[in-house]
Amino acid sequence: MGKEIAVKHGVYTFIRKLTRKDKAVSSVISTLLLLSMSMSFFALLYYIAFAEISPTPRAPSFDAIATLEGENLIIIHKGGEPINTDAEIIVRVGNVPMTGIIENYLDSAAVENGLWDVGEKLIFNVGPVSDERIDVMIIDTRSNKLVLKIDIEVD
Repeated sequence: MGKEIAVKHGVYTFIRKLTRKDKAVSSVISTLLLLSMSMSFFALLYYIAFAEISPTPRAPSFDAIATLEGENLIIIHKGGEPINTDAEIIVRVGNVPMTGIIENYLDSAAVENGLWDVGEKLIFNVGPVSDERIDVMIIDTRSNKLVLKIDIEVD
């Protein structure tokens, strides 16, 4: 019986020493775990709020009118926001596409300020056209959006 008490007492003191040594470790580990989880959460929140949602430039809005005079397609800016002269124009006569930037089809006075503005004419030579369809698209290169689409039926 004496040996049992001594063994139990030895096991008890051994367990007691272990719990005294490891008592502070559990609170340090839990604090570090909570801190790392908080930092991960706020890093994810920062990424979602600032990196993922980047503002894209808004496409300009304007009105235009197109006429066909001989072999020239004339598009007149009738109002709204000015268009940058680096915008791309795509003209399709029948199945033949022609592309360029609008700066090449404006007069020199319009090109000086870098904008296609109200009242200015864009003159695009489409060649001889008869009984064909002409599709015109202008794409703003800064916002990468279609700002004008015109379909013309030639009789």
